[in-house]
Amino acid sequence: SLSDLAHRKPGQLSGGQQQRVALARAIVTDPKVLLFDEPLSNLDASLRESLGREIATVVKSLNAAAIYVTHDRHEALSLSDRIAVMHEGRIEQIATPQELYSQPASVNVASFLQVGSIYEGRWVNQMFVPDASLMVPSTNGAGLCLAHMGSIDRPRNNDRIKLLIPQRAIERGDSVGVGP
Repeated sequence: SLSDLAHRKPGQLSGGQQQRVALARAIVTDPKVLLFDEPLSNLDASLRESLGREIATVVKSLNAAAIYVTHDRHEALSLSDRIAVMHEGRIEQIATPQELYSQPASVNVASFLQVGSIYEGRWVNQMFVPDASLMVPSTNGAGLCLAHMGSIDRPRNNDRIKLLIPQRAIERGDSVGVGP
């Protein structure tokens, strides 16, 4: 319990104990908003998971808003109702975890969440042609997300594009090889 830690110096506490004490100090004033800046980053995996659950429970019990900064996609997805994915200082998408997975707004969001495979190539005669002679899964048009490099318009013939094929489409077994 935290009362057992009251007389210890910070250097005498483990990483998990330090985070618990910090959380207790933060909630004692009944805040309306809590800011967490990578609170689990220096903890081992099992402690990260249990302390993450404790943080979520405390935040819900306070009925407070929490802003939780993390580079760990698993933490973000498991602890958040809504996620803002940032890239190079700009917000690329704000959505629920389910919306991020099903409809990533950019290649950067898809890459962070690791929702599928991304291929670079050109748009030629209404078809994707990969840069390298590699096998690219085809999903029969289901769930493809085109990222037109340099423009938000529909790609024109010979434009550079990135193609995202969601993992769920590949797992369904829709894939066949296509190439240049």
